[in-house]
Amino acid sequence: MMPGSFLSSRLTKVTHLEQLRDLAAGRRAFIVATGPSLNRLPLEYLANEFVIGVNRAYLALEQGLPHLDILLVADPSAFDNFHHELEAAPAACRLYRSNVHELVAAKHHDPQRSISYPFHVEPWMDEGHFARDLTAGTYRGATVVLEAVQVAHYMGCSEVYVLGCDLDYSGVATHFYRGGAHEEASRTVMPIDRARQSMRVAKSVYDADGRILVNATAGGTLEELGRVDFLTLFRQHERAHVA
Repeated sequence: MMPGSFLSSRLTKVTHLEQLRDLAAGRRAFIVATGPSLNRLPLEYLANEFVIGVNRAYLALEQGLPHLDILLVADPSAFDNFHHELEAAPAACRLYRSNVHELVAAKHHDPQRSISYPFHVEPWMDEGHFARDLTAGTYRGATVVLEAVQVAHYMGCSEVYVLGCDLDYSGVATHFYRGGAHEEASRTVMPIDRARQSMRVAKSVYDADGRILVNATAGGTLEELGRVDFLTLFRQHERAHVA
């Protein structure tokens, strides 16, 4: 049996987007992105946590990440280049943006093994938009992490912690794994200013709804969500359960 969180077995039975609504109500989630800073985190601490991994985050399974509850892919280019890996990665639920999901059958994979969700081409999140209802379509925020943030909100998560979203492509490495041409393209195509403003919008929505959205990354330049030390989350959680 594949390891996972309290949600894993339920997620394997999800076949329609509507079934995700409030599925994790009152729970916390960790969104695992692919920035270089991910290498600095003891990912084994996520063994009993609800984990949403984005794009090639499944490669972190080789570096201590215990499991993926949801594998979310919003980049058609990533699917085009790595579809065999994405389809083979162990995840309780695959969630593909509609412009990715439409490629599944074309690449000779079973589209019933993943769930499609709609999105708005325009406007973007940095213009003040945020999807509380996933079935109406997500708003693009210049990073797949913000797609996952909208998913977590729809699922009812009360606390969402972002890991490995560096918003910094100035270093030697662009990702926590050794990338190629697809990853190197991030240096020139990533609209970081729009991503930062979109983060502010998402943060304001979570704040207004009495929820937590914060960066628990050990490094990078994402400051718009505020920061929390990764390890303190588990000390606090343990104390809360003891109490």
